[in-house]
Amino acid sequence: MKRIRQSNKLLIHNKKWWLIGGAIGLSVFALAGLVGGSMYAWQQYEKEYVSWHKSLHDSADRVFALPITSAKQKTDKVTAFRNVYQLARQGEQHCHAYGFLHWQQFIAQVKSKINQCQQIKTNSESFLHDLTRVVDHLDSESQLMAGFSQVKAPAEYNEEAWKTSSAQWDKLVVYLGKQHVSASVEATRKLALQKATAVSDAWRVLIATSESKDKAKYEAAINQLSAAYDGLNEIARTAEASLKPLVDTLQKSYKRTLQTT
Repeated sequence: MKRIRQSNKLLIHNKKWWLIGGAIGLSVFALAGLVGGSMYAWQQYEKEYVSWHKSLHDSADRVFALPITSAKQKTDKVTAFRNVYQLARQGEQHCHAYGFLHWQQFIAQVKSKINQCQQIKTNSESFLHDLTRVVDHLDSESQLMAGFSQVKAPAEYNEEAWKTSSAQWDKLVVYLGKQHVSASVEATRKLALQKATAVSDAWRVLIATSESKDKAKYEAAINQLSAAYDGLNEIARTAEASLKPLVDTLQKSYKRTLQTT
């Protein structure tokens, strides 16, 4: 009996150590899983913002290369800039530490990832601000271009065709006078209104002198109309000059977004 009791005590003692050892083993296994899981989570955190930043850079790079020498190209560039704008706004989704791992942000390696993400996000917000100004500017320019697209050259060389063109320019003058554009395009709008008014006035003068059968006045009216059309070229130069500083600022913001990777 004494041996049985000793044997039972030994069995119980060994069982306790087995339970303790098993508990320790499970704890170590769980801890290893937690560490491995947290490392994976932070790797995903970094992968997501790096991937987003690269997409933003590549998309912006392509847009800057697009030409804007025609109305259609300018429209296409506005659309492309809007796509970049939407991509840039996705930066708001990044740099938030995972809730269950938030406490780990004080670990040096993790803190480095968070700081890098925050720097990229700050730069992208600056880029987004400057990009918004460019898109608003191009949108406003497109508004003005839409008005000019409605005026056509006379289909025939007679007074009826001239009256049709004159009416189109009159409508354009009214249209330009009512447009609300971004501050950076206001000077262009005012100039466009001035130049369109000059063409509109010249058409009326030409029609009036044609009807009067006064050759001298008619030839002067032709010269006036030609000069008025030549004056339209100044609109494009003014528009280009007003856009350039905005694009230059945007490109500087764009370059800053590359310095954090």
